[in-house]
Amino acid sequence: MTFNFPTGGTGAQAPERRRGGVLLPTIGVLAAIVVSFVLFTGFYTDWLWFTSVDKPQVYTIAIVTRGLLFLASGIVMALVVLAATWIAYRTRPSSVGTTPEQVSLERYREAIEPFKGRILLGLTVVLGLFSGLAASGEWGRFLQWRNATPFGIQDPQFGFDVSFYTFELPFWRFLLGFAFAATFIALALVVVVQYLFGGLRLQPKGDRATRAAQVQVSALVAIFLVLKAIAYWLDRFELVIQSSDLAGGFTGLQYTDVNAVLPALNILTFVALLVALLFVINIFRRQWIIPLIGLGLMVLTSVIVGGVYPLIVQQFQVRPSELVRERPFIERNIEATRAAYDIDDAEVEDYAGSVSPPTVEVVEASAGTINNIRLLDPAVVSPTYNQLQQIRGYYSFNARLDVDRYDLPGGQRGAVVAAREINLAGIPDGQRNWTNEVAVFTHGYGFVSAYDNTAESDGTPDFFASDIPPIGELDLEQPRIYFGEFSPLYSIVGAPEGSPPVELDYPDDASPSGQTNTTYEGDGGVPMGSLFGRLLFATKFQDTNILLSDLVNPDSQIMWDRDPLTRVGKVAPWLTLDQDPYPVVVDGRIKWIVDGYTLSNDFPYSSRVSLSEATADSISSANFAAGLIARDRVNYMRNSVKAVVDAYEGSVTLYAWDESDPVLQTWQKAFPDVVEPLADMPEEIEQHVRYPQDLFKVQRTVMTRYHVTDASTFYNGTDVWIVPFDPTVTPAQVFQPPYYLTLQMPGEASPAFSLTTTFAPQRRQTLAAFMRVNSAPGEDYGKIRVLQLPSNTTIPGPQQVQNNFESDPTVSSQLSLLRRGGSEIEFGNLLSLPFNDGLLYVEPVYLRAASEGYPLLRKVLVGYGANVALDDTLTGALQQVLGSSPIAEPEPDPIPEDGITPQPTPEPEPTTPPSTGDPATDLAIAIDDAQRAYQEGQDALADGDFGAYGEAQDRLAEALERAAAAEAQLTGELLPAPVEEGVEEAVPDETVT
Repeated sequence: MTFNFPTGGTGAQAPERRRGGVLLPTIGVLAAIVVSFVLFTGFYTDWLWFTSVDKPQVYTIAIVTRGLLFLASGIVMALVVLAATWIAYRTRPSSVGTTPEQVSLERYREAIEPFKGRILLGLTVVLGLFSGLAASGEWGRFLQWRNATPFGIQDPQFGFDVSFYTFELPFWRFLLGFAFAATFIALALVVVVQYLFGGLRLQPKGDRATRAAQVQVSALVAIFLVLKAIAYWLDRFELVIQSSDLAGGFTGLQYTDVNAVLPALNILTFVALLVALLFVINIFRRQWIIPLIGLGLMVLTSVIVGGVYPLIVQQFQVRPSELVRERPFIERNIEATRAAYDIDDAEVEDYAGSVSPPTVEVVEASAGTINNIRLLDPAVVSPTYNQLQQIRGYYSFNARLDVDRYDLPGGQRGAVVAAREINLAGIPDGQRNWTNEVAVFTHGYGFVSAYDNTAESDGTPDFFASDIPPIGELDLEQPRIYFGEFSPLYSIVGAPEGSPPVELDYPDDASPSGQTNTTYEGDGGVPMGSLFGRLLFATKFQDTNILLSDLVNPDSQIMWDRDPLTRVGKVAPWLTLDQDPYPVVVDGRIKWIVDGYTLSNDFPYSSRVSLSEATADSISSANFAAGLIARDRVNYMRNSVKAVVDAYEGSVTLYAWDESDPVLQTWQKAFPDVVEPLADMPEEIEQHVRYPQDLFKVQRTVMTRYHVTDASTFYNGTDVWIVPFDPTVTPAQVFQPPYYLTLQMPGEASPAFSLTTTFAPQRRQTLAAFMRVNSAPGEDYGKIRVLQLPSNTTIPGPQQVQNNFESDPTVSSQLSLLRRGGSEIEFGNLLSLPFNDGLLYVEPVYLRAASEGYPLLRKVLVGYGANVALDDTLTGALQQVLGSSPIAEPEPDPIPEDGITPQPTPEPEPTTPPSTGDPATDLAIAIDDAQRAYQEGQDALADGDFGAYGEAQDRLAEALERAAAAEAQLTGELLPAPVEEGVEEAVPDETVT
């Protein structure tokens, strides 16, 4: 028997090669499936999210528009690349000669030849993809161009409607740029291919270019020059939105533009077309010298006509009499800028700036302002809200609270409001696990609000809505907050009926577990209880727990993208959002109101503003448009939309607040049925609408220069204002924020909820003007009034007022006493209030314990003219500064018939106030009592009343003892034990001084 063994091992290796040949394609297919599923997950879950907020059309319109632009641009670019390369290759010369140049290129031709098809395919696909991606990012411009709405305002130079510049010209510029790119790429490919295969030669034996190469190059250069002519023509219109340095910053045409640049662009347009014609002729006549000379002359013409000539006009015609030449263009700029930022109807009126003492009648007439002075600073009292109303560590309030107003039984009252949100960072480390973070701690609970113009006797806010469960003046039926500023990345909620609830609702001492649980019953999430849903969201969030956890049930919903700004930004991606959403209680539910802006950077003649710079102040960072739009500089702005987000359901409703805005109308055409008409806004929501801060900040930045309407004054810059720095922060190099106040302006019969700011003259710290915008919905909403002080007055501005406060000997000594015992002083917002033809300044003073303390309102600073005062109450400080009580004086006691006025019943001797239990509070009260006793003693001594002086000294001594005791408690020192009568006090060995 003979055995035949395979030789060389080839039989054993063949199966391995077959297995390897199957394995690699299998891995590739699996990888493609995984990548496809991940991409599908992203698109499909986004569609589910938009469906959950009932706005699927936003997603589909955006995706379809992006897709069409991607395909159109990608296909066109791919065809251009393919056609140019294929034609160049097909028309290559059959014989290239034997010059050294061609011999060296032969190696490359031989290397490329076997792969030419793959190279061409790869190049076509790559350039097509890049082109498609770039074009898909222009979907917004395309929709604006497609749905352009006229402004009804014509450009004074060319007679076009403003919509041509804001909606149409940007898209034409994009198309022109795409055409330039495609032509340049085609020309480059033709040159490379023709050179590589001998159609173009640097070292010729005969002609430098073949007939086919000359035709292709000439045709592409001619197309490029035609595009350049179109670019020159469009550049004419770009002049109306260009920026320059004239008068400190200017947008629009100027004298040189009209009389030199425009004629130059007309000439260059004609020259470019003429040179393009020369290259077209060169297709039929093989003579390069004439078109190349034309091309050189075109470049020379662009330098002389487009560069040198305008410089000559500017130097010798404009500069000797610049104001005369530029006056009509400055007037255009002023008019357009004021219209673009909606300040053209602002009322600028003279204001006396008086510092005379007010009469009783003046004080009574100003009751609308004085009785509503806001003492709670929303930027300061957040730690106090957290200390008193946080309830548990996993709840939290925003670091900056909000100002609103509510109609209460006693009338409308200003309020400082906050939503008690869930904050996973407050969960103890031992309880941080997937179950707690995703399925248990799912929502916040409750709404807290305090009167803004008063406080409790111990300095704490006077709450009228607080605690868990909610109590107070507001009817809050649904206090749960599933959608808020601190909401977790995602939460899984919901369960079948009858299942035990697992979501923490609120702490409850009456419950055996110490808490009450709940199950979400709304429709704010996306259903995900099926196996496919689990797999979908486990992939999206890269979390296998979603797939494996028993907490996920058939009725489960998943919530994500829960921040109000994020939700509104996704529903209306064409809006720029105010960075301060604020909560309101409406119909028993908590809702968020978000202000949305429509912007443009192409409004003719309107000067540009940097949003990040204009909106940054002492309590807001420069993040106006972060994450929403890349554009920062704009020259048109409207608060066109008010968005409402339900804190329980997560629903997003957009209302057209400025229905006349052409930009909004354009986007409404692009996204129908997304924005509701203003008439559909519920009255309860409208009552809480307020004028947005970010818009007001931009408007006040514009008003620093454009309150001037005279061209000469504007050009000379003699009346430029600045926004003052906030004097209550250190270092004081950030703008003072605007303040919401309930204010009664001069000449108005009643107070109105308003947003206010001040201006200072350039390079000075005095006051130049006060600006108010009516923030109460109604006929006067958005009405801007500016009280302009005479330039020869020295009314102190915010920084000077703060300096007067802290440099006053009496105030300074009282502040020093407050700082004793480890306490810290925190100044609240410095409010400027029009009063008696002058300005009244009010600043709350908070006291905070140095170690883990929270601010309590202890004092109020008031300034009027050169007078300043610090007192426990606003009334007391106003009495000292104004010389009379701002409250109606009591009626005099009636005189009896016998003519003898009865002596008043003597007041009982003051008793020592009981301890509050807080050493810092006791210290502050004791210091106040000591100051009062000292002052009464000095007054009694001046009157020669030594009896009263002795009583005051006794009270002073008693108050100082209490202060010392409170200070000892704060510093941890022990007070010496009292010495009993008849017992000698032990004498220490050493004497301590």
